[in-house]
Amino acid sequence: MTIGERIKRKRIELNLTQEELAQRVGYKSRSSINKIEAARDLPLAKVNLMANALNTTPAYLLGWESLNNSNTNITDKTFEIANKIASNKELEQLFNILCTASQEEIKATYNMLIVLKKKDK
Repeated sequence: MTIGERIKRKRIELNLTQEELAQRVGYKSRSSINKIEAARDLPLAKVNLMANALNTTPAYLLGWESLNNSNTNITDKTFEIANKIASNKELEQLFNILCTASQEEIKATYNMLIVLKKKDK
């Protein structure tokens, strides 16, 4: 399921029209929401805004909840930190990769980042 499909599912679950959701996130028209729901991705800077408007978490919208149901708070904290540097296009690409990665691949990526961080010191 894509992020657009999750947004649409949550919007319908909350009985919101596209226009009402557009107002909640500060868009001028429903056509923006229509485009987002049809898209396969969403800029990271908008994920948190959309999650707040839909009373859900960035982890749900990004499809991470099924990977880490008991630790959704951890993924939300990770998202918060990453979102602060989301202007970096490579970071957005990394998130898109991680959204489709297995739990083992995510763990391997985490371990690689730890090694790289130690080398920076």
